[in-house]
Amino acid sequence: MTDQKKIIRVYYPSGALRVESEINRLGTPDGVCREYFESGKLKSEQSRVNGFFHGRFRQWKEDGTLLGEFYCDHGTGCIREWYDTGQIKWEKAYVEGRSHGPEKLYDMTGKCCMTNYFYDNKKVSKKKYLELSQDKG
Repeated sequence: MTDQKKIIRVYYPSGALRVESEINRLGTPDGVCREYFESGKLKSEQSRVNGFFHGRFRQWKEDGTLLGEFYCDHGTGCIREWYDTGQIKWEKAYVEGRSHGPEKLYDMTGKCCMTNYFYDNKKVSKKKYLELSQDKG
């Protein structure tokens, strides 16, 4: 069977393109996904392979200023999102597509205001995360 991909498009109520994403025959994100502002300018661009973040992710302000970027390797890396001011909004660690490590949420000044911990895709306490991480060691 051939590896056919479909392009899925989602639109704003105004009719402007909001998201354009490639999916594989199983309906899993596989390829480039672009999100747009209602003005038509690019908001974010990401690449996935069989659903996993893979490659470069970039996010822009509506004026075209790059807010930031990150890289993942088959779902392993630290995923980030930014406020329009350029301050980091949140970041979360993943290993092979599963939440694993700290997730940090930041206020608009860049101060970390909350940290959650994940171990093998399950939210755990900081104490439990540290215990499990040491045990695996």
